[in-house]
Amino acid sequence: MHSESYKYQRFWKIYFWVLVALYLLAVWGYVAAKSVVPLDVEPNWFGTVFSIVSGLVALLGVFGYTYRKAVGGEKLWRLAFFVLAVGAIYSLLSTFWLGEATIPIYSISAVLIMAVFVAFIPQYIAIYLYAWKTGRLWQES
Repeated sequence: MHSESYKYQRFWKIYFWVLVALYLLAVWGYVAAKSVVPLDVEPNWFGTVFSIVSGLVALLGVFGYTYRKAVGGEKLWRLAFFVLAVGAIYSLLSTFWLGEATIPIYSISAVLIMAVFVAFIPQYIAIYLYAWKTGRLWQES
C-alpha cells in the first residue's frame, strides 16, 4: 500500500511541475502573440484576466494537494472547484458552440484545444480531492 501511495505522490509532483511549465509557456505565448495580433482585433480582457487568475488558483490548488499543504480553507477550495469547472465548461462551449471563436470543430486547432482540456483533467481531479477528500489536512491546520 505504501509503495502505491508513493507512486501516486510521485505522479502528482511530476504533474504539478509539468503544469507549471505549461502555464509559463502559455503566458510566454500570450505575450509573444500580442506582437503579431492585428490591431483591429479587440482582446477579450475579462477572458484573459479570468484565465490568468484561474490558472494561478488552479496551480495553487494542485500544489496544496500535491505537497499536502493547507492553503486557504476547505470551503474556499470547494468554491474554487466550481468556479474553475464552470470557467472551463464556458471556455469549451464558447470555443466550439457559442460562436465566439472561428475554429471549425474538425480543424487541427480544435483537436489541439481538446487535447489541452484532456491534459487538464487531472488538475480538476486534484482540486476536487483537495477540497473534499483531505479533511484531515484541514483539521491539522
